[in-house]
Amino acid sequence: GLRPGSGRAAGDVRRTTVTNGYTNLLTLLILPEYQQFLTYGFRMKDITSWRAVWIQARNTELLKQVSGTLYAFCSKDNDIWCTEWLEGVAVLLAGDELEKLKKVLEFLPEAKKVISEPLTQITDFPNAIRRLQSILIMAESIGDTSPMLYEGKYKTPFFFLSAARQSIPDKYKSELIVKILDYEKIHDNDFIPTLRSYLLNQMDIGIVAEKLHIHRNTVSYRLKQIEELFDISLADSAVITELYLSLFLDLVNQQT
Repeated sequence: GLRPGSGRAAGDVRRTTVTNGYTNLLTLLILPEYQQFLTYGFRMKDITSWRAVWIQARNTELLKQVSGTLYAFCSKDNDIWCTEWLEGVAVLLAGDELEKLKKVLEFLPEAKKVISEPLTQITDFPNAIRRLQSILIMAESIGDTSPMLYEGKYKTPFFFLSAARQSIPDKYKSELIVKILDYEKIHDNDFIPTLRSYLLNQMDIGIVAEKLHIHRNTVSYRLKQIEELFDISLADSAVITELYLSLFLDLVNQQT
């Protein structure tokens, strides 16, 4: 989650009362000067929405090398602000300034990046960063290697995962998945890995075959067996939703 780290913040210190531009984000949000930050730091009268971006650095040494230049770049622009957190960078920018974000990302081209949906309240920023960090973990769990991840794609799984973790995880495991797991234990036929890969790869048999290193005919045969043995249709959206969410939750829980 979002925790106080080195806290190196970049901002126009002439327009805010944040002492010399170096503080951690959580401290910033509880300072009495916060109202001045809101009023002057981001030209509130001109901005109706924001986006949060989490940049997870793959190379911490590179992050150290470019941090000064990165923060200097952000400090020159009233529509973008960034702060170093642990092994990454949290960025807040005006919602319609995505082109400026590209400039920021050039400093850390190999980093993993997650961008939020528009925020209507600037105070949502810390929670948004927490969500983006969790989404990155979820994406890694299912093998999503997209160069840029978007919160919108993971909104439903994130909500489901959050709700499940506040309750009893096994409560959310569908009866159908339990039946398939029990059958697999007896017959050792790799139904679950095949089904999981199928659902997490746009139900593309070719991709599944490539990822599992088996022939596409084998994939088709296993899926047909699942439909016949458990009397379901993998073209039924209700069945797909039930299986996807249950398998997704199980996979992420294994990785976290």
